[in-house]
Amino acid sequence: MHQVRGLKVFSISKIAKITKTRDLDGTPPRAVENLNQHLLKARPNLSFVYREGSKFTEIVKEVNEKHLPVIVYLNPLERYNPNRTLPVLHAVVVVEYDSDNHLVYFDDPEEDNEENAIQSLEVGVFTKRWEWQKKWVQILLGKGQTYMHGFLPEGEVANEQS
Repeated sequence: MHQVRGLKVFSISKIAKITKTRDLDGTPPRAVENLNQHLLKARPNLSFVYREGSKFTEIVKEVNEKHLPVIVYLNPLERYNPNRTLPVLHAVVVVEYDSDNHLVYFDDPEEDNEENAIQSLEVGVFTKRWEWQKKWVQILLGKGQTYMHGFLPEGEVANEQS
C-alpha cells in the first residue's frame, strides 16, 4: 500500500468525533472538511472539499479521469419526497463510472459483507437519488499523486515521518 508521509492514522471513533458523526443521523456532509486540520503535514497534500450544486459530469471526471473516489450523498429511496419532514441522506463512495454499460459503481459502508460492498446503479437511478441534493465530497491530492490506494484498517498504524 502507498504510504503518505506525515499522515496521522485515527481510529474510526476518532474520525467520527472529528466529523461530528452521531449514531442516529450520521455525519453532517460539510463536517468532512474538519479532517483537513489533521492532514496539514501529509505529503503529498491531502484534503476534503464539500461541494453542492454540481453536475454529474464533475463526479465522472474525478472518478474516471483523475482516478480518485468521491463521497456522494444519495437518497436511498427511488424518489425524493419533499413532504418528508426530515430529508434522508446516505453517504457512499463512488469508485467507477462505466459509460459503456451506464453504471455507477460505489462502495456502500452499510454493507457488512465485503464481497457485496461494491454495488452499482444504472446512471439514471443514481442521478435521481443524488440530484435532489447534489452533495458530494471531493478528495484533493497534491501534485504528482494520481491514485488513492485504499485506507488502513482500524488499529493499523501508518509510517509517520515529520
